[in-house]
Amino acid sequence: MKSYAALPQGYCHTPAAAIDLVHNKKQFWIVNGLSVVLCVIMLVLPALWGRSLRDFVGEDPLSALLLWLGALAGIFAYIALHELTHGAVMKACGASVRYGYKVAYAYAGSDAYFTRSAYIVIALAPVVVWGIVFAVLAACLPREWFPAVWLWQLVNISGAAGDFYCTCRILRAPRDTLVQDTGTAMTFYRKTN
Repeated sequence: MKSYAALPQGYCHTPAAAIDLVHNKKQFWIVNGLSVVLCVIMLVLPALWGRSLRDFVGEDPLSALLLWLGALAGIFAYIALHELTHGAVMKACGASVRYGYKVAYAYAGSDAYFTRSAYIVIALAPVVVWGIVFAVLAACLPREWFPAVWLWQLVNISGAAGDFYCTCRILRAPRDTLVQDTGTAMTFYRKTN
């Protein structure tokens, strides 16, 4: 996995494609629509197993309140951890990283140019890493915590809609494509002919 501080020689300085989740309304709605679909799927899955998330919550109202407060705190922590995971992979590729929040998106961004394979790992690392963590937590924590962990997993999966969208776009690009991800905008660069 590799990144470049500047666009390498032989690459066209005119972008071949761009994703801008803040200014491109079509892309914004595609990503947010995908997020809603993934959220609905995650909400319906327990019913397919003949369960309701309420089946896992005890009868004690104080315990239920503490559980949901813990779930909410976990969501806020997860948002930061998701972006830190993107940033850690960017750093592993040799890039400097900056973090921020713009419109509806928290982000990790860089001015570096990432290879196609590096960018796929950057995009998918949080959903894979935290998906595994939440699966282990669901198996190890007491049964009462299952709704909270399921909610974290729901946020993990549906919150990665932008990452899935970017991955699909880069997978359709030629192998020599480089990606610059400034946080909410991704620009694709190709070699000149």
